Amino acid sequence: MRKSIKLTCLIAIALVVGLTSFSLGDDKIIVAVSIPPQVEFVQNVGGGFVDIIEMVPPYSSPETYEPTPGQMKQLSRAKVYFKIGTDLDFEINLMKKLVSINPQLLIIDCSKDIDLLAHGAAKKAEDSYKKHEHGHYDPHVWNSLRNVRVMIDNITDGLITIDSIHKSDYLANAASYKAKLDSLDLAISDMFKNSAKRTFIVIHPAWGYFARDYNLIELPIEAEGKEPAAADIKNLIKTAQAQNIRTVFVSPQFNSASAEVIAREIGGVVEYIDPLNGHFLENILKTAQKIAASLKES
Repeated sequence: MRKSIKLTCLIAIALVVGLTSFSLGDDKIIVAVSIPPQVEFVQNVGGGFVDIIEMVPPYSSPETYEPTPGQMKQLSRAKVYFKIGTDLDFEINLMKKLVSINPQLLIIDCSKDIDLLAHGAAKKAEDSYKKHEHGHYDPHVWNSLRNVRVMIDNITDGLITIDSIHKSDYLANAASYKAKLDSLDLAISDMFKNSAKRTFIVIHPAWGYFARDYNLIELPIEAEGKEPAAADIKNLIKTAQAQNIRTVFVSPQFNSASAEVIAREIGGVVEYIDPLNGHFLENILKTAQKIAASLKES
């Protein structure tokens, strides 16, 4: 009888320990982000303390994506949402819905304190929010190592707000990732330091902040999200020929037909660069290498 009782107690203890271990293993903060690159940002700061919901899947455009019912259900359990914070239609529409499904959700603006590009001029992010001028600013803030440094600070502040117990971990993780950003920034700066040519052609204007960082000129085929007119294509061809540009960069999220026309007319090539690749550091290095190589073409 005593052996039976002891065995029962041991089984009960084992079950409790097992359940406790499972609970602790799953006791992570549920956070949400808009686009794939943010997953890397938040993961590098949050480490093992976070589970991340990615809203816009790879190869989809954050300017037109509609969240699924399943994603909305996931968001109802999230503690914090790290939005890009610029003029993306996706986020503007989503923020309105979040108020009703998760009123306690903390929303962190990742673009806070970033100088936003507006018609070629840098503007403070807070000006955009005060004016509410949708579409006035370039939303692609993440395609800049220097901007991401600011975004990491905003992400760190957000995680500390909801989980101050792990403040030291978040600060240490953020410092480590920012060191990688700084190192890569220096390396990319060296790539363009002695380049006589500074202009590159892209299908979609997702690299304006990257161009600003390294004193380059981004020449987009699209204009305000619209397909170019025949006259626009003709002008781009003339510009490319005059500046001896031989590469036209396209993205997997957008139709490349007009880029292929231009490349054919200038005797050049079409090259893919992805503004939404989730492997951010690796991707921005590869992008820089491709652009730098195109500027050396004669």
